[in-house]
Amino acid sequence: MALNTVEDAVKAVEKVVAERGEDYVYLAPKPAYWLADGEEDEYDPKDGECMYRNPDGTASCIVGKIVLAEYGEKTFERLEEGSSVYGQSFLTEDMSPDVVEILTVAQAAQDSRRKYGEVLAEVKEQAAKLAEDRKAVEVGA
Repeated sequence: MALNTVEDAVKAVEKVVAERGEDYVYLAPKPAYWLADGEEDEYDPKDGECMYRNPDGTASCIVGKIVLAEYGEKTFERLEEGSSVYGQSFLTEDMSPDVVEILTVAQAAQDSRRKYGEVLAEVKEQAAKLAEDRKAVEVGA
């Protein structure tokens, strides 16, 4: 499956929020190469950091979980750590700009340590703005 529409992207965010809970706040794990042998998985205290994968290779952040669920393991493995959704050209080249915008809003809200319920609200607000913009273009056309 792929994210073909804004509605698909919003539903994908809703699914992750339902799994994690509206009060969940994302804290990025330290990359595996930062951890000493035998050290427990620790979270990176820096604000604004995001990792697509946990040290064990499982999906970590909201976009990582969405990519794994919607595009599969091979695509998930190609995500570059430290690069935003916009930087994942292999993924975004087949997405509409509006879908990329929804994922970017979700990623940015999550990375600013907002509760997932707030992330979802911001995503839905952006989706509504995009729908209004589409209507305005259609009326003006």
